[in-house]
Amino acid sequence: PDPADLPDLRGLRALCLDTREDARWMRRAAAVGPCPQVRSLALVGRVQLGQLGWAVEAFPGLQRVDVICNGTVPNLELLALQELPRLHCLSVRSSAGGNASLSLGWVWEVFPALERLNSRWRGEVFHEEEVESWVLHRYRALLKRRLGAPL
Repeated sequence: PDPADLPDLRGLRALCLDTREDARWMRRAAAVGPCPQVRSLALVGRVQLGQLGWAVEAFPGLQRVDVICNGTVPNLELLALQELPRLHCLSVRSSAGGNASLSLGWVWEVFPALERLNSRWRGEVFHEEEVESWVLHRYRALLKRRLGAPL
């Protein structure tokens, strides 16, 4: 749809956008003003600096954000989402490799209303207690290897 029509599309609840192909559309949508009726946003592609910030401005009612990218998502970009008071599901998936649960452990402190965090690469759903337990287990295993003794 034309970005100027977004506020009038009362039935619009979800959007899926390509970060590269729809970049100009995204900037125009943010300039139009808030569209609180949109509850779910999926961004596909490489997230550029500031793109999550425009999403917060354009769609303040977001409850679910899915970022599916072929690179990494800087933590600073994710911090923009803390302005979404209703955000309860965050999914950040990337082909860049690494350990999502360990690198996104800080998310629980920043997003108190968050109920689910989807892993970047495996698509598994983690709840806060599971992530804390998993991080503690990994940390203990790392210490055990470095110290050469059981904990």
